[in-house]
Amino acid sequence: MNKIRSILKYIWWVINPFNGASFLDRRMPPGGKRRIKYDKEHTEKLYKEKVENYYKCTNKETADFWKGIDHRLFKKQEKHFLKLEKLKEKIEKDLEYEMWYYKNKPTDQELEKQSKKFFFKKPLISIIVPLYNTDVDFFRELLYSVHCQTYKNWELCLADGSEEKRSEIDEMIKKDSRIKYKFIGENKGISGNSNEAIKLATGKYIALLDHDDMLTVNALYEVVKCINKNNADFIYSDEDKFHFLDEEMFEPFFKPDYAPDTLRSNNYICHLCVIKKDLLDKVGYFNSKFDGAQDFDLILRSSEKAKKIIHIPKILYHWRVHSGSTSMNSEVKPYAIEAGKRAIQEELERLGKNGTVENGCYPGAYNVNYKYEDCFIPVLINSAENFDEENIKMLLSNTSYKSYKLIVFGNEKLKNLTDEKIELINTNDTNKARIFNHYILANKSKYVVVLSSNCKIHTNDWIEKMLGVIENDNVGVVGTRFFDKDGNTQNSGIMINEENGFRYINDGLKKSKDGYFSREKIVQNLSAVSFDLAMIDKEIYSKLGGFDEQFDKLFGLDFCMKVNKSKNLIIYNPNIEVYKNNETVSDEEISKFKDKWKDKLHDKYYNINFSTKNGNYEINWNG
Repeated sequence: MNKIRSILKYIWWVINPFNGASFLDRRMPPGGKRRIKYDKEHTEKLYKEKVENYYKCTNKETADFWKGIDHRLFKKQEKHFLKLEKLKEKIEKDLEYEMWYYKNKPTDQELEKQSKKFFFKKPLISIIVPLYNTDVDFFRELLYSVHCQTYKNWELCLADGSEEKRSEIDEMIKKDSRIKYKFIGENKGISGNSNEAIKLATGKYIALLDHDDMLTVNALYEVVKCINKNNADFIYSDEDKFHFLDEEMFEPFFKPDYAPDTLRSNNYICHLCVIKKDLLDKVGYFNSKFDGAQDFDLILRSSEKAKKIIHIPKILYHWRVHSGSTSMNSEVKPYAIEAGKRAIQEELERLGKNGTVENGCYPGAYNVNYKYEDCFIPVLINSAENFDEENIKMLLSNTSYKSYKLIVFGNEKLKNLTDEKIELINTNDTNKARIFNHYILANKSKYVVVLSSNCKIHTNDWIEKMLGVIENDNVGVVGTRFFDKDGNTQNSGIMINEENGFRYINDGLKKSKDGYFSREKIVQNLSAVSFDLAMIDKEIYSKLGGFDEQFDKLFGLDFCMKVNKSKNLIIYNPNIEVYKNNETVSDEEISKFKDKWKDKLHDKYYNINFSTKNGNYEINWNG
């Protein structure tokens, strides 16, 4: 009887169209002998058709080269799958990135589904590539990556500024009508050559591809999927680096969602970047005066006017590293760094922001010094017993700003201090949020600083650095980086997540080490910052109803969530040196926070490919 039931159950699973499985899966369940045999035969058939198509689209030499790529990639993938099979559940952060890449890349079956996917919007994507003395083998690999796209409605627009037209490239492309080639006859520079490529384009969207790089085969599919879902006019993805296809992929750059202040610190968008043609027509094409940072300038101008900017958190672009490329070492092209500085300066002028741009802490990073208007700044300190006269004197001596006052709550030790920069307020209330709310609501200042009594500030112009940033439009909070007594990072902002509620970013990062792409060293947008030292915009504070008094230590984190919900910005400025002791937060308070924000615990500035076990930008092997 049980055997009959099992047979009937299987028959129902096969014929039932509502069980969530495909017809093939119902007829031949995955993992069975018949399915394994079918998948092998089907894959071989698809590969045969793929290779036959190579010879139809290009010359024999290039088609043979592409077959070689397929073979090398198959062997490479097989090697990593064998490793993964042996390791199974023991995958940890120490394993090389490329194994993660092969674990997470689309399978052959998924790629086949992508190639058959129906989209309501099927825009023609114009891939523009400026050529100049391009390495022939690099170009063959680029061409392979475009030809193998699972989304087929594309055109490749090549503008060649080389000294001589090369027959090798001509032979590769002449069979494929989707490839448009123009020999310019002169080198107009990277911007001029790129603009010539755009002139060839007839697509609704323009994808930017360098002449020695490669797309992943699902790149355009993911872009068009995004266009259909979000109607985006500006799209970018994550990327990694490689030398040659035989070698490992490395340095994955998992990016935040669109963050305007982060972008002014570093061109983190870079590759892959796809922009709607109408938007490009509006803002203008590449500008030759920014050669070396022409993409950065175009990204800045386009993002200012874009209606919908979407980040795809997937590796869709391989950036080749070779001698002379910016990916190898940005110091190879110092003119590019200067061009980037000028691009940001012009953006500030377009947006009416008063500031000057200087080089940042590493090549390709920038720092904007914003001008500000002097105004009175109250600094609210809920004093602890260890906050004594020595602490106050140190703070006064380390503050160069003139128009401020330290408002110290509830510390009898300081009652004999008579400095005009100090106001003592007696209170028996121990709820920081309630104490601060009461003062801020009664105060008419434009901005307010909250400061923990266990902080020691070692940067004299700390108020100036915060004030310059917060005067930008829609900035609700400015925070900074904190160190422990040994000089190690205690936190460089806060990451929000469902599992833990929050995690401190770069907690424990040694002072001798750089964090992930040195993110801790640049001004950037974050979802939250520590309120051990933070400056708040009073107008935004009032609109959001101030601090939630149910929280003792997490009132600042809760306020950051309100700022995020209101579409205002939070800025992390690391250019202030602050030392503090660590404090713990009760499990009860964390639970309160998670319950209140349970539907909003997603951090758009902390890529989903990172683990949430800590805030140290470690790859999520379970994703």
